[in-house]
Formats: sequence, structure tokens, C-alpha cells
Amino acid sequence: MKKVLLMCLTIVVAHQYRAQQDAQYTLYMINGQALNPAYISSFDGAQANIQYRNQWASWNGAPRNVVVNGSMDYLNHRMASGINFSTDKIGVFTKSSVAIDQSYRIQTPLFNWSFGLRASLDQVSGQFSQLNLSPDGRIDQSLGGDWSKTTFNMGAGTYLNSNNWWVGLVIPRFVRNQLSSSGAQEVIHRYVSAGYVFGQNRTFQVKPSILYKSTKGINPSIDYNLSLYYKEKIGLGIGKRSNDSFKLLAEWIIKDSIQLAYGYDVTTSALKTYAASSHEILIRYSMNQKSVQHHSPRLF
Repeated sequence: MKKVLLMCLTIVVAHQYRAQQDAQYTLYMINGQALNPAYISSFDGAQANIQYRNQWASWNGAPRNVVVNGSMDYLNHRMASGINFSTDKIGVFTKSSVAIDQSYRIQTPLFNWSFGLRASLDQVSGQFSQLNLSPDGRIDQSLGGDWSKTTFNMGAGTYLNSNNWWVGLVIPRFVRNQLSSSGAQEVIHRYVSAGYVFGQNRTFQVKPSILYKSTKGINPSIDYNLSLYYKEKIGLGIGKRSNDSFKLLAEWIIKDSIQLAYGYDVTTSALKTYAASSHEILIRYSMNQKSVQHHSPRLF
């Protein structure tokens, strides 16, 4: 019975790996570079982020994600370059990526329109030797051996914003690389994000935002979020990920240059019996050069 249960959990994790080859983030509206390379030219100056997500915290083998990225603009804020490191682990699967981001911004009197490209080098591995499903402690050879593959990919995005709203569209990877001899392939994710900040330069600000994720063969996922800020320094929010979880958000902006954020997800899907919650932490440092179109501090 234990072997059957472990096998079922392994299948669930494997299915989740296919659906979540690109990690999902609760704090996507703050670390926009994690998803969209076009975001970096919307940000005046330089910025760096460290982000950690512990998904389904009580479930051994559930997703763990780490992102370290940063960018800097130049040529009078028209161009920006960045780098993005990430490591995602789910069950026996691990994916490590390094990506170079390049973005160009068109400035208009009312908004900025950015276009970005991403070139990434990814290493994906499956360590089935770590599984022990046999009652006598032996490795189940039917699962096959360990494997590892390095692939190259390209992605692109666009990002429109002013000092109080944004709209973004991105496809992080265009190429469906084959990952293993069993026929496993990368899947193509499409993201659309948008948000608006009401009440800038007032005592309280309200920021609704949305993230739509589409993947062929899998039901779309939609994140709805609503945050309330006090003097653009302290923010508390709530959110909902369709058919998956309810979210609580907290932000603290320190002297316009350091931003701390925390996300807590309460699972509402059928997985809640085994994995009740997820945690996400983000630290951002920015050297923001104020311009006419950009408000400081930025809440996205």
C-alpha cells in the first residue's frame, strides 16, 4: 500500500512538473524581471532581487524555487541589460537556468513601451535513483536511471507602463526542447499581467493586479490580487489563484531603495489535505534615478 501511495504522489509531482516547468510566483508584480525581460527597461536605474518560494511547505518533494536577478538601464533610459539566475526543484526533477535579458524602451508623453528578449541556458535533470519504492529498500528499476540535459532557449515579451499602471505580455520560452529519451518536452507558457495604482501621493494607495497564465493542454491559471498601502511604505494584500489557493501579501519599502515582501498561500485545491500552505520571500535593492514619468517609490 505504501508503494502504491508513493507511486501516486510521484505521478502527481511529475504532472505538476510538466504543468509548472516555469515556476509560479505570488510576488510577480514586484519582481517583474523573473517573468518578463521587457520589464527591465521600464525601471529607471539599477535593481537587484533575491526571491525564494517554498511551495506546499509540508509536502516533501514539493517545489522549491530560488531566483536571483538584476538589471541596469543606460542610453538615457532607452536600453537595459540584465541577468537572471534561477533554480527550481520539484520531486526528483531539478532545473537550473541562467538567462541574459536585453530590452529597449520607446518613450511617449503618456506611457513607455518596452520590448525585451531573453536568451537562456537551462540544465534539467531527473534523479530517479533517489526514489525508494520497494519494500526491501531496493531502487525500482522500472523508473529508469538518472538523466540530465542542457538546452538553449529564447523568449520575448513586451511591457507598457506609466507611473501608476502596467500591462505585460511574455512567452519566456519559444522552443519545445526534448528533455529525455521518453519523449518529455518543454511546454510553452504564455503570461499576461496588468495592474493599476490608485491614490499616488496620498495617504493610502490601492493596487489591484492580475496575472493570466496559459499553457496548451492545461486549464489556464489566473491570479487576482488587491493590496492596500499606507504612504507608499507599508502594504497588505489578499489574492486568489484560480482553483488553487488563497493568498496573503505583505510589503515594506525602506527609504525607496530596499523593499521586503512576503507571500503566504493557503491551498484550496484537492492538495490541501497533504500541502496546506506555501511561503514566498523577496528582497529588492534599487538605485532609482527619478524621471518625469516615473514615481518613486515604485509599487510594481
